[in-house]
Amino acid sequence: MQTISARGFSYFRYMLIKPTSLFIAAWLLLLACYHASAQKKLHFYTINLNPAPFTGSRVTSLTPIGEWLYMSAESDRDDAEIIRTKGTPMYVSYIKDINPGNLGSIPAAFRVFGDKIIFTAETRDEGRELWCTQGSVGNTYMISDIDTGIGSSDPRGFIEYNNRLLFSAHSARSLYSAIGRELWATDGTEAGTVLIKNINTGPQFANNSNPDFFTIYNGKVYFAATTHTNGRELWVTDGTEAGTVMVKDLTNTANASSNPEGLIVHNGKLLFSAANPGNSSQRALWETDGTAAGTRIVKAINITPLPASRKTVFTPYNNLLYFFAHDGINGPELWHTDGTDAGTALIKNATTTALGTYEDIVIMNNKMYYPFSNITHGFELWQSDGTDTGTYMLHNMYYAALSSMPRHLTVYKNRLFYTALDSTERRAIFSTDGQQYTTHEPPNITKAHPLDTFYFKGFTIFNDALYFCAFYDSLYGAELWVLTDSPDYFKLSTTEIKGSNALSLYPNPASAYVHLQTNISFKEGMAILRSSTGAVIRQYTLQHGNNKHSLPVQDIPPGMYIITVKLDDKIQSEKLQIHD
Repeated sequence: MQTISARGFSYFRYMLIKPTSLFIAAWLLLLACYHASAQKKLHFYTINLNPAPFTGSRVTSLTPIGEWLYMSAESDRDDAEIIRTKGTPMYVSYIKDINPGNLGSIPAAFRVFGDKIIFTAETRDEGRELWCTQGSVGNTYMISDIDTGIGSSDPRGFIEYNNRLLFSAHSARSLYSAIGRELWATDGTEAGTVLIKNINTGPQFANNSNPDFFTIYNGKVYFAATTHTNGRELWVTDGTEAGTVMVKDLTNTANASSNPEGLIVHNGKLLFSAANPGNSSQRALWETDGTAAGTRIVKAINITPLPASRKTVFTPYNNLLYFFAHDGINGPELWHTDGTDAGTALIKNATTTALGTYEDIVIMNNKMYYPFSNITHGFELWQSDGTDTGTYMLHNMYYAALSSMPRHLTVYKNRLFYTALDSTERRAIFSTDGQQYTTHEPPNITKAHPLDTFYFKGFTIFNDALYFCAFYDSLYGAELWVLTDSPDYFKLSTTEIKGSNALSLYPNPASAYVHLQTNISFKEGMAILRSSTGAVIRQYTLQHGNNKHSLPVQDIPPGMYIITVKLDDKIQSEKLQIHD
């Protein structure tokens, strides 16, 4: 297997196989083709963020922002901290060690706001709070310690509105606190981070309004919130305390909750699901124009998704909204609505069981795809064009009622990629172009790369490729992987470090230290020591402003190595002999 390393990273080409394991060879060979003919071949690469053996970077919160992919990841420098990459090993930036020590800050919820990137991070002294970065150590800082001290405000549900971010957060969790998780706003500054309204002014542990499902409609933000008096109902805010009010108590019963979910704007109205006051066991389809008088039930069907922990999700498709509901006669099935009673209808009675679906609908080539279960085949992949005859199971991965449990549905290059249990009951990556097959392990599905479901959180599309975290083996651990149809995806757009005195390495051979002399200025520098087979042995950070660097090699076994030096966008590799 060919290995190319830089900045402590390596990638593998699937077509060059090192015969160290029949298992590795087997899954690599399975990448040979998408379909019988025209589909491009797949290539897997790894960006080894933590080259120390037996560890892994355990990447989470992959978020594309502009030319960078932000994430939380462990490295050989720190536990889980904020890292970003342009998508190749040579363009990776370790931004800041926010929580020094053995526990990382585990950054999450990245989003663009003006010229900043807002996110949450956790420290031992402040807990999980609101942070921002502009990509360097100096401009990465906590915006506000909302829940002062070691308590966490744990900001959630960001939505941009009138040049501010609205979100929910705890300001105190004390037994006697009167403020729990409430509605907040920030303009990106400490002074501009404020509580909009303490909606639920209750005592002790029951004082959270838990605002959620933020949706902008007709110039205001609508959401669900809880009070002791009215329960969980539909609210609206214009960003001020006085303008934050309940739209309507849908149940008209003290302390009873309608629990609005799935708020979505469609055909000039705000649609959502909520409890039916006429049937306590049923969730109906509702609409509102923002007034109490204009808030009413569209259709009294049960939009309770299954499993019960799943929230209502409406999917726009061909000018209609699609969702799952059951009407008391059929099980949980696919429905559509145009926002009217007459235009809300069942698509197909496809199952007699009450299992339904557990993932969102994904659109590809004007068809809908989703996991679904019936009593005959278990949970498998289904396809629908919105009609009865056009709604059917796409692939029967297992015989009888055994389930392949498709998850993580993502469209990439006009194919649907997802993970599912294979014939050995391990989760692997599959793809389909949407053609229907009913045989076990259909021939137009490409299976590759066994996954550890604990670390795999789904695919992220970035730079025309799929990125994900997967556990490949104990040597690499859970690392960042790239799936692409490009055979030269990591071809680096760097230039060679030129000039006879630009870079020198001595002594060579070396025993205890090798000295690296750099006579050009740089902002970010890295040296990577690799074995003759390309395996990363060690990586060194070159300090900005220094032109001489001493790199320890005394504990490295004697032999011939390759040292790669990267100074900003310039790169150079030299052979290095290490002896006793």
